[in-house]
Amino acid sequence: MYEELGRLYTDKDFLELYPNCGKLARSPASLALVTLMQFAEGLTDRQAADSVRLRFAHF
Repeated sequence: MYEELGRLYTDKDFLELYPNCGKLARSPASLALVTLMQFAEGLTDRQAADSVRLRFAHF
């Protein structure tokens, strides 16, 4: 998707939604993209979570 559309979101887009103390578990921009892909693929929450776990395990 990145190769076709470029970067859709940056973490700066979500700064006001997250506390400014501690370290984030995942990038807010990545989480937003996962939500969009879940909707586009018609996945349940569990299916999306399983898919994300498989893909993030490779990074």
